[in-house]
Amino acid sequence: MTFASRRTGIFETITVRQILNDDGYEEISHKEQVKAGDVILYFADDGDCEHSGLVVKPPASDSLGVAIVRSKWAKYRELIHRANQCPYNFSKAKYFRVVK
Repeated sequence: MTFASRRTGIFETITVRQILNDDGYEEISHKEQVKAGDVILYFADDGDCEHSGLVVKPPASDSLGVAIVRSKWAKYRELIHRANQCPYNFSKAKYFRVVK
């Protein structure tokens, strides 16, 4: 959903990294700088990108400092959820933004 306009999925980490590079994404190092429209990527312990989503509301005190995200869980529907309330590894999640 995040990179393929909801029409398909991208399942290879190398392809996700290529999109990040080709499209000019940069990692956002401080969650205080995250904005609506940024991308969140969830990484497994081995560095494999296992999930992505779009930030619809940046981290704020009313959401306990956790962003609100829209993502599609595998073959199921799109959901709006707290970034830390999903079946993917939030402890290794990173935020990205196009800066080119």
